[in-house]
Amino acid sequence: MFLGCVSCCIIYVGFLVLLIFSWSLISCTGVSNEIQHDFVIQLQRKEERSRMQKKIQANQKQELQEKAKRKWDEIAPCVMEPNESCIRQVRQYVAQFEYAVVQSHSEENIDSIQSVRIVVPYVAEAKSWLAEHDSLWLREKQIHSRYNMKRIQSDVFVMGCQPGDTRCNEDEFPPHVVMLSRDFYLGTTEVTQDLYEYITGKNPSRFRNCGASCPVENISFFDVVEFLNMLSDQESLPRCYLGTEKDIRFVGMDCTGYRLPSEAEWEYAARTTESFLFAGGNEPDELAWHKGNSQERTHPVGQKQPNKFGLYDMSGNVLEWCTDWYWEYTEDNQTDPVRTEQTESKVGRGGSWFEDAMQSRTSERYYEDPKFRYDLLGFRIAQTILE
Repeated sequence: MFLGCVSCCIIYVGFLVLLIFSWSLISCTGVSNEIQHDFVIQLQRKEERSRMQKKIQANQKQELQEKAKRKWDEIAPCVMEPNESCIRQVRQYVAQFEYAVVQSHSEENIDSIQSVRIVVPYVAEAKSWLAEHDSLWLREKQIHSRYNMKRIQSDVFVMGCQPGDTRCNEDEFPPHVVMLSRDFYLGTTEVTQDLYEYITGKNPSRFRNCGASCPVENISFFDVVEFLNMLSDQESLPRCYLGTEKDIRFVGMDCTGYRLPSEAEWEYAARTTESFLFAGGNEPDELAWHKGNSQERTHPVGQKQPNKFGLYDMSGNVLEWCTDWYWEYTEDNQTDPVRTEQTESKVGRGGSWFEDAMQSRTSERYYEDPKFRYDLLGFRIAQTILE
């Protein structure tokens, strides 16, 4: 009798367990289906928003281009007989449409507004006409009117670890003699958010709240090349970089368009004819924004003391891209060296707000993936002077 009761109890308990398991399975399946259904709905909504944004942008682009065409048709007759009135009209046309953008909500964040640059018909024709008939406009368009650049005299210097510097890394050896045979222009400051947005129509910086006069950052080497080629195109100068991201080719040091400094140019411009640890002296707090004084962010350019050549922030604030691919030094004497043989990394120089002060020394070297975008990576503009 006892065994019979036990058997009944076991069967009963087993039935209950099976019932509970079945109910749980059904419930989980239901929840899973609900989650899957919600995911599909969200995906459909995202795709619908994307289609709507593209449609809005396409409509805005068409309206903008039609407006530009009507405006050009109005002023086109006067370009056959250049006069002050016509020059003024063409100037206004270029000013209105050269950096035209359309705006819409971001696909990822409906609360975020994104700008998309639009190429407007006839702007290139109008600019070519102005370049021929309005020399003042051409001078005004030059980047030198918006971005101060210093002329750096050609010279001979010792590149790499300096005598008495006990903090050098292996890749700063061996010290070697370098001759720079050409004068060149170099920006007195890093390129600002304001200038970058003026040229490209966008500001990728993480520290946007820092302000328009803070260095642009969060940009890859390829982003910088695009910016520099746009500058060269704007002034009808030759492009110094050709090809696409997978096959970017530096034209060479004789290129008179806008470019990044070579690593050798950067180090000489930072050190000048002196042998300080940092660009301008041996006291980093006076010269650089670094980990110890930056409050973990960038700062407006030009606030620290400049070096002997009048260049600011060559130490600290943001790390600066150079043209060179990263290679180890050799002890040979070199003239106008620039490493064009492709490796995995591009050279960065100068340290940043993120690194310790000693990593802002003028001989300190960095190597960075050219595709990467960091909030500590920026740049300054260089240009060869041929006379």
